[in-house]
Amino acid sequence: MQELILDIPIDKDSAIMTSDILSALRALSLSGREREKVDRAIKCIENFQSRGINSQKDIDENIQEILKAINDLLFITSVDISNIRLMMDFLLRIWESRYYLQ
Repeated sequence: MQELILDIPIDKDSAIMTSDILSALRALSLSGREREKVDRAIKCIENFQSRGINSQKDIDENIQEILKAINDLLFITSVDISNIRLMMDFLLRIWESRYYLQ
């Protein structure tokens, strides 16, 4: 029987992706309700970025923050945020992988 070895640099990918997402969100030129939604998404990302990971519960809370941020971004229609959404989807996959590998 062969052993499957997974060597996935989750922490590094997550940190880089999170930084890229925050930069892209902050660079959006929006106003009114859309700006509020983006600001809430930024806050969600900052929340999980600063959370220490000591248990699977912490990872689950990070996944919930990412999902809230994604939900807020669904309301942005005046600019194309498809690249940001793709990054958010990748970030979600990273954290879901970490949850199941924990």
